[in-house]
Amino acid sequence: MDDLKNFMDFYNNPYSKEMTKNFGLIADYAATVLSSFSNMLENVAKDDEESRNLSDYCQNMINSLTAQLQRTGIFCSAILSDNAKFRQIKAEKYLNDFVSGCKRVLGEKCKITAAVQQDFIAVTSSELLDMLLLGFIRKSCASESGKPSILTSFDISAAIKNDIPQITADAGELIQQTNYDPFGMCDFFEHFFNEFASLIAEKLHLQIDVAQNHMTIKFIPSDYDDMITFHSNRVQLANEGRSLFRIMLDDFDSSQP
Repeated sequence: MDDLKNFMDFYNNPYSKEMTKNFGLIADYAATVLSSFSNMLENVAKDDEESRNLSDYCQNMINSLTAQLQRTGIFCSAILSDNAKFRQIKAEKYLNDFVSGCKRVLGEKCKITAAVQQDFIAVTSSELLDMLLLGFIRKSCASESGKPSILTSFDISAAIKNDIPQITADAGELIQQTNYDPFGMCDFFEHFFNEFASLIAEKLHLQIDVAQNHMTIKFIPSDYDDMITFHSNRVQLANEGRSLFRIMLDDFDSSQP
């Protein structure tokens, strides 16, 4: 509890917010520049095997760093989003859209399923809800030892329990990697995901419970339910740059054995 309070106090500090805003902008700019360098390397002549190997190595390093910077920019945007756009979502449609977004990136690398026991309508921001679930997927693959794990399955479901609509997420079996990039072994927002999730839940007026491989999101009725729009189009977070799902999950391709 003290860790959560300290995290909240830090991000509610105006200086911390300004720092986070500027760091997010710098991360997004750096990611754009690095992405351009990666595209340039694709056009470099590769006349011999050594040149090809060096070029591929540089591209992989750049792409890995770009993904980390883009995720940092997105997390910073989420933390600073004081005016979340609340709207009504249908649980079944939301879950199906979320699973489709994951599958577009991961394909068959991870078995992802959605189940709706009781459909319901909730008032929330689907963009920030995506952030919570995608962040949970990444957090589930992190480990105390620093070695990332490979997620083999992910189940997400919707139900109404004790008159409270909720979404639950369960990470399935994890396979520990034998080969991994030590420079990417510690990610701030993965390490402090519980605190980050609580901060976003506060913005969305939700109750949230997070364990290593399980997360429950409860939609508690509140006075904020009238702060909604109907049938609005999905929008991207400010620093998203490209698909949120691709930024959050694309480097899982390189995590496969």
